[in-house]
Amino acid sequence: DATGWQRTDLTGFNRFSGGYPLYKDGKLDAGRLLEDLEPEILDKTYWLCVFAVNEHAAICGDCWTCNQKAEWTAAPEAHLRADSCLICGTPKFNPCKCGMKKTMPGEDAHEIDLFHFVVELVDALVVSLDPTLFAIRRVWCVAEIGKALMAGTVYFRLAEGLAAELVDKLWNDIDLLETVEKCEATNPADRDAILKDIRAMNGGVKAYDTFVNRLLELSLGIARKLHEVEGVGLEAIRRMQTLEMDLTWAAGKITSLHELMPDDKMFSTLDQLTSFKIDCSELERLADIDALRGIGALVRLQKLSIILEDCQQITSINALACLGKLTSLQQLTLILGGCTEITSIDALACLDQLTSLQQLTLNLRLCKQVADISPLSSLEALTQLEELKLDMRGIEVARSDRQTLCDRIATKLAPATKLDIDF
Repeated sequence: DATGWQRTDLTGFNRFSGGYPLYKDGKLDAGRLLEDLEPEILDKTYWLCVFAVNEHAAICGDCWTCNQKAEWTAAPEAHLRADSCLICGTPKFNPCKCGMKKTMPGEDAHEIDLFHFVVELVDALVVSLDPTLFAIRRVWCVAEIGKALMAGTVYFRLAEGLAAELVDKLWNDIDLLETVEKCEATNPADRDAILKDIRAMNGGVKAYDTFVNRLLELSLGIARKLHEVEGVGLEAIRRMQTLEMDLTWAAGKITSLHELMPDDKMFSTLDQLTSFKIDCSELERLADIDALRGIGALVRLQKLSIILEDCQQITSINALACLGKLTSLQQLTLILGGCTEITSIDALACLDQLTSLQQLTLNLRLCKQVADISPLSSLEALTQLEELKLDMRGIEVARSDRQTLCDRIATKLAPATKLDIDF
């Protein structure tokens, strides 16, 4: 699903940040994408396997049971155009009327068995997933993951959430995916060849199955069984530089992040991260975020987003005092809007340690119980800031006090700093 991949990874815009109109009049609004995307995204090169192969020359209209029989080879075009095989009567997996002759393995024009060579050249593989995880069960997706596992980094992105039956599995510690031995393929010969390579890996099928399931869970904020990953799988996870965790599937379930992240070992395993995002928005029962203290171990972080929007049971954000350890941070987004029961923002006094920070977004909208905003004086020390977005609407502090604080911050920051302050 190339569109889903673009929506959740390439653009960085999604429904949790207020949505993004990718489409205009039914077409992809590429012009606006190019205007709004960050330079670090546009400067990268993206290779999409979905556009890389002429499937008319590879698989459409074929029947792998009968395509070598004399009847087929005598009149291949007629057989390829039929919706069901004219010999065995089986409906085609990919029916097509083009009738194009198929290339064969070993021929220069044969493309479909070359994906793994490209994966060897890329820095990272991004796998876009549908709600039922069907894509990851396909054999060529398995092949790409297996190859990236050996030397690169693998990222999973859920384009449109997770199906209800899989949420139940996730909550009950049941693997989301069955063994790779049960992967699906249109051509049995492809499946046999790819599984042969998986079995030959260090740790074989078990290592692959463990890696894929634990990485899926990690993408969804679960680290209960991360300790099970070993060998090449553990090496691949340790190489990760970017991680996005989407915990919104757990709405109505968790009251504490420790339920999903029982100890700090997750963060010590991920100490190479330079970019981390955790989305806990609208977890209406979530009250305890103490597990976030472990973020302080991610000292290489340059970009961090913590989204706790509308988590109305949270009363303390003391865990966020760990942010003062992240002195390499250049971009920080902290969304606490709608956390109506937070009583103190003292933990944010640590922000004065982030002297390398260039972009800061701090949303405290409707944090009605906060009576003291003086910890925000820490922002005066951020003299390298290029952009500050601060939202204090709805805080029950005298407007004059909010105005005085904002004026003082603006005075201390560099004249060129772009300010967007709403109080």
